Amino acid sequence: MSSAALAVTVVIDGQVELPEVIITEVQMTGGSASQEFIELYNTTDQDIDLGNIDSNAKLPWKLHFFSSTNVSKGSPVWTQPATVLSLSGVVPANSYFVIAGNGYRPGDVDPDLYFSDRMTSTGGGLQLVDMSTGKTLVHDRLMWSSIKPQPEGTWTTPPNKSSMQRLPNENDQYVIDTGLIMEFTNDGEITPGGVWVEPVEVEEEPETVIDPNEIVTTELPDLSNLATPVITELLPNPAPPDRDEADEFIELYNPNDVAFSLKGYTLQVGISKLYTYTFAVDAELPPMAYTAFYSKDTKLSQSNTGSQARLIDTVGQSVSESDVYSSAKDGLAWALIDQEWRWTDSPTPGTENVYAPTAAEIKAAAAAQKAAAKKLATPKAKKVAAAKKPKVKKAAKVKKSNAAKIASVLKITDEDSKMNVHTGVLAGVAGVAVLYGVYEYRHDIANRFHRIRHYRAIRSRAGP
Repeated sequence: MSSAALAVTVVIDGQVELPEVIITEVQMTGGSASQEFIELYNTTDQDIDLGNIDSNAKLPWKLHFFSSTNVSKGSPVWTQPATVLSLSGVVPANSYFVIAGNGYRPGDVDPDLYFSDRMTSTGGGLQLVDMSTGKTLVHDRLMWSSIKPQPEGTWTTPPNKSSMQRLPNENDQYVIDTGLIMEFTNDGEITPGGVWVEPVEVEEEPETVIDPNEIVTTELPDLSNLATPVITELLPNPAPPDRDEADEFIELYNPNDVAFSLKGYTLQVGISKLYTYTFAVDAELPPMAYTAFYSKDTKLSQSNTGSQARLIDTVGQSVSESDVYSSAKDGLAWALIDQEWRWTDSPTPGTENVYAPTAAEIKAAAAAQKAAAKKLATPKAKKVAAAKKPKVKKAAKVKKSNAAKIASVLKITDEDSKMNVHTGVLAGVAGVAVLYGVYEYRHDIANRFHRIRHYRAIRSRAGP
């Protein structure tokens, strides 16, 4: 049924014959006292401004509330409401207008106007009036009660979190045939801003008895010669504007050079609480390719605080699984890169994985580099570095030995010293060396002999 409806025809002495605005749904109680709402409907082809100030500078459209005490006594005195709510806002032509308790969004619908709670499930009444002409023109009214016996003219209070709703006829028209008593249903779900459609009862088909002899076994494809697919990437926490319920994905890689049928295979996520998705008959992986399966299709929700994914074969065995990840940051993919599971800042659904350092890794590397540079710049570090520097000894000036002098005279080089020399040559060289030594120290030898002779002369004169 459409949400639009034709004008209600009402013929009552002293009241509006063609109500411009009617009451189409009321919820008296929900999970809390403020969870109540009233739905109005504009039956005309023109917008109606409920807050159009009248000649007395007052809001003309009002809702009158009546207490359960008034209703328990039967029809209340409609001219003496318990409380009055002045209305404001515009009701579009052939459209709905929702008035809800403070802070309440019935059915996640944003109300057009808020009011403080004032209805109870015990019983009560509502009356919608227009006073723009100076007279109180009643457009609609109703009563409800849970008291037994129920007062005449009242409707049974609907169950908690449910509502009373006016039903349109087969021509999508809201029609009142008996004055202002409405044709309400009180056993449907709330439908603020729309029309309630009576559920259609579906007849249950008789149970079919299957003859075991007629059971047809569907053969699964022979995958014995093929390598099983591999889980290669997860995106547990998509970055906005992407959403968890649509853009999370699990990626599989088919390492075979032929297509791989996933019929009977299952994707599983979770650690303590598991969620599964079984592939349809026609699901298959292209050869040597990556394929991403999104949450909008699998309905699998991956935890942001830690989880893993598995691929289960047709006999219930896990053939591939990811490592367990911890907290998943926005937009980071948990990917298998170089045979190692790690976070990457570059999700690649459907293609080969690429490592891109995360913001946390970049920050940590920069901090480590800065700390190392700071440590090397300290006075203590400089002193330690200087102490470790190798010391170069200065070459000592050594006086040439006699052998060195002889070697220089004979011009014997290192290479010559390494040669095999004849024994006679060596004896000759030694003799020359002795003669050179006698010549070099001839004065010292002469002085020595002179001292010996002088000493002997002194002793001979002195006697024994």
